[in-house]
Amino acid sequence: MIFFILVVGGSYGLFTETGAITSLIAKAVIKFKGKRHETWSFIFILAVLLIFAMTFGLAEQGIIFVPFIAMMAISMGYDALVGVAVVVLAAAVGYARSLTGPFNVANAQQVAS
Repeated sequence: MIFFILVVGGSYGLFTETGAITSLIAKAVIKFKGKRHETWSFIFILAVLLIFAMTFGLAEQGIIFVPFIAMMAISMGYDALVGVAVVVLAAAVGYARSLTGPFNVANAQQVAS
């Protein structure tokens, strides 16, 4: 768990220094803002994070996405709580419905034996 958080923190620093995430968010905001299907961008992000949480156990590591998605929500005219809710909902539902998550599978194997 500590290793995952260190890797995610390092990735956050790398993405922040290069400006990759902010430019991606800016392109997404320009593309979706004011359009009929702008809420689909949040549903897509929720689905991607949900898949991450279901497959490799992205629960605590999802915290790193909160500033980026909250920034995207604010720039689209929503509240920052929308960005937080997208990440928390995806992490909670994905963790609860985990198919191959290493933490859930390890606990389930210990309980089953």
